[in-house]
Amino acid sequence: MAMTNNEVISKALDLLRDGLAPKCEETWKGVYGGGWLKSINRLLHTPEREPSTADVSFLLKAMKVTWNDVFGGDFHPSVRSLVFEAAEARNRWAHQNQFSSDDTNRALDSMERLLDAFGNVEQQQEIRTLRRDLMRRVYDQEVRNERRKASAKPTEGEP
Repeated sequence: MAMTNNEVISKALDLLRDGLAPKCEETWKGVYGGGWLKSINRLLHTPEREPSTADVSFLLKAMKVTWNDVFGGDFHPSVRSLVFEAAEARNRWAHQNQFSSDDTNRALDSMERLLDAFGNVEQQQEIRTLRRDLMRRVYDQEVRNERRKASAKPTEGEP
């Protein structure tokens, strides 16, 4: 059985976290030193009780708050927008909002592009597979709907 859009987003967020965390941790350690996790947590508007890059929410918030000082010089501003889009998708998912297929496709595309910018090919490919499966599912549903419409039309001509 196919995954729901919310399940696809959940899987993609895990892949995004796994793809971004190592590079972010390495970069933050280089900028903030050994106490980087506590230093970044203090920068947050609402610090976490137990900050961890294993939490995709913390990871994305930390990226946003350190963007100008840490990542801004190495990435195009459009990459920063992808971080914000991924964070928005994560927030919608965490608050159990439903995702349309179009919303899911956009979130997956943003996550895929973000991983590409950070040079993570493995998780990027896995998200691409999720996105392509979603697109196939949407197309198949559209084809089924068109067939139903065609078969429901009365025959034309004389009886």
